[in-house]
Amino acid sequence: MQKFLSISDLAERYRISKPSVYNYVRTGKLPKGFYIGHSHRWALTELEAFEAELMNNQEINNGR
Repeated sequence: MQKFLSISDLAERYRISKPSVYNYVRTGKLPKGFYIGHSHRWALTELEAFEAELMNNQEINNGR
């Protein structure tokens, strides 16, 4: 079963404030996620893929 994270979960995962989560989403630094009712959620698998892509880009930019 797929796991979905809340804004609080993201804030804790990335050690940032809740307003920063929304700011990062708005500016494209984090995936947009989706709404379940009135709750903003992110699929853990989507975040893990996003993180892997960031790591890959950092390795490329660092000449690895």
